[in-house]
Amino acid sequence: MTRVEILKLYRVNSSGIIVESGKFDGAPVYTPHFLEQYLAGYSINDEEDYADLVITDDDRAEFPELGTDCSLVRLSVDAFGFVCCDLVQMQQTEFDFEEADSAKDA
Repeated sequence: MTRVEILKLYRVNSSGIIVESGKFDGAPVYTPHFLEQYLAGYSINDEEDYADLVITDDDRAEFPELGTDCSLVRLSVDAFGFVCCDLVQMQQTEFDFEEADSAKDA
């Protein structure tokens, strides 16, 4: 899901936070994008409480607010059904990012 698609579906404030009632209320603008990626099978893990997804160069181009300090997003759902999306730092040696990028592009 692109930024344009998200902005057509949800109200987003000037800080990049979705302010629309529903499961993304209070989440960063890129949350629906990463949920879509997760549902397409692009997570590098699928723990009971969360799933991690690699932030690619394409993701950073579409959502510059992701910055360059973090390499993963962690998706979870809270007790009220809201989707949460947190940025996570990870050592590059722990995961093959090129493999993840090529799998995502396939």
